[in-house]
Amino acid sequence: MPFLRPPHNLDRELLFRWWRDLKEELDRERPGWNEQGAVCVRFSRLVDEDLLNEIEIEISSYASQVAELFDGPRFIRDIRSEDARRLLDPDPLFFGRARELRMLQERIGRGKIIPIVGPPDSGKRELVRRFLSDSVVLPRLRQSLGGGPVALLVIDVRRSS
Repeated sequence: MPFLRPPHNLDRELLFRWWRDLKEELDRERPGWNEQGAVCVRFSRLVDEDLLNEIEIEISSYASQVAELFDGPRFIRDIRSEDARRLLDPDPLFFGRARELRMLQERIGRGKIIPIVGPPDSGKRELVRRFLSDSVVLPRLRQSLGGGPVALLVIDVRRSS
């Protein structure tokens, strides 16, 4: 995030600092700064065309990252059980794998990454679809997160042979 210090009068120069640079400096040189009521900092960089181009690149970069997070085939915000079932469309002929489903149920929680590995076409994707479509899974996960929303990020990693 950029910070600009407005000039006291219009014939002065406009100075600038990137927030991340400012924060790094404060963390390094003034531990405990964020517990103070006010902090004085120096703005050192003159706003010029090069800086404006740099800001434009930074904003465009963030915008493209955010665009990737919009609801779509890979990321779904505040997913509900009924939405998961509709979007994931589990195979109605899926059967067995009770042990694996129980294992997923036991391991799911805040900040957990659960790798699911196996040979191609062994049913990994369907196992996850079935698991996340279960009406008790997402409410249980939501409860373990303190009642907040649950987002679903689906990543299908394929190893090249």
